[in-house]
Amino acid sequence: REWIYDKENLVITKDEGDTKEFTIENPGKYTLMVVFKDNRNNEQRIENTFVVDEQTPMNVEMTPKFSNKYMRAPLDVTLRSNIKLSHSADSIDTVTYKVNGEVIPSGKNYWAQLISGLKEKKYEITIDVVSKLGQRGSASVEFDVVKNAVPNCTLSYTETNLSWSFTNKCDDTDGKMVRYEWFINGELRNVFGSTATLSKNLNRGKQDIKVIAYDDSGDFATQHVTVFGPAEEASKSENTVSIPSSE
Repeated sequence: REWIYDKENLVITKDEGDTKEFTIENPGKYTLMVVFKDNRNNEQRIENTFVVDEQTPMNVEMTPKFSNKYMRAPLDVTLRSNIKLSHSADSIDTVTYKVNGEVIPSGKNYWAQLISGLKEKKYEITIDVVSKLGQRGSASVEFDVVKNAVPNCTLSYTETNLSWSFTNKCDDTDGKMVRYEWFINGELRNVFGSTATLSKNLNRGKQDIKVIAYDDSGDFATQHVTVFGPAEEASKSENTVSIPSSE
């Protein structure tokens, strides 16, 4: 028997004599013919004409979820990918993630990719997909990461004959406050909130109060105030506030 076909576009991928499998890369109309002959030159032809349609493109979607709504540094982004292949017999071969054109390591769970600690900058993140049958698809997202705003804090206090009550009021325009460190004369105290009370009886003489307030990006503002206990004259009280600083 003789097989007659377009050898340029029909490529044999499996040949078992009577049965053959072909791969067709390009759309179009094709004719496959098998010619049977016996020793008396009798001939029979079996012909099949078929049409291969345009390939349905691979559909790739990528949805980002950001660690904060203000898009401020340092920013974490989780990418959820949805990949739909055009052929039921096809499967995913490789998935590659790129940040501004640079390939980054990715795990086996290609549908979920975490990228951490993005600094102030413009970003384009791309996913490139290749299937076992050679189909390709991609998707990308673009976004800007902005500089974190340092918290603005004001340290104030009131006093009675027995104690001082301190309040460190902070405003973080692009996030929230997460931690406070209180130092009395350079010693870190076990006070974790935005308010503190200091006994005059237990803390005599000059008391230098320092508060470091941290926001959820790790930036901080430092405030100072100095007060004087019973062992010193009340007229020596002084109050100074520092300029906020960041790491």
